[in-house]
Amino acid sequence: MDKRIRIKGTKILFLTFFLTFLVYAVYHLYLLHGPRQAHYHQAASISLEQEKLGGIKLFQSIKTISPPSTPTNDNHLFDYYTCGNGITVAIERGDEKIIRIITSNSDKSMKTAKGIGIGNEKEEVISAYGPSFYTREEFGLPIIGYIDKTNHRTLEFWLSGNNITMIRYDIDSMD
Repeated sequence: MDKRIRIKGTKILFLTFFLTFLVYAVYHLYLLHGPRQAHYHQAASISLEQEKLGGIKLFQSIKTISPPSTPTNDNHLFDYYTCGNGITVAIERGDEKIIRIITSNSDKSMKTAKGIGIGNEKEEVISAYGPSFYTREEFGLPIIGYIDKTNHRTLEFWLSGNNITMIRYDIDSMD
């Protein structure tokens, strides 16, 4: 009788460990392959309200960008514009407010509000923006990101090795 209780207890313990491991594995697979919003809980909110790239701010009208460019129609939800200064911006179709700004230009004017640009190292980003960031991967590249949960914005630094190769600043609902 005592032996059956021990065997049953061992089975229950094993099943508990197995289910815990399974939940842990599924959660991490979701983080690895899920939408980028899945990573936001990893980081505390910081203010990104003053951010801009190449003099362009989020929610600025596309009509204020010069020279004006023709949008690419490779996305059914957004129009992407490539500006002459090496910046790409996106607007929702039917709207004129910029909701995404991307740069991979190493020009010195293409820096964030805290002076981070293409070519800077990951440690410089962390020194400027703090240790509360999320991490994820896209297209095989590691990304560290900061989120402003109050103003619904994200600032992401795409890395190759230890150096920044792209900066993306956008509203947090874009995927």
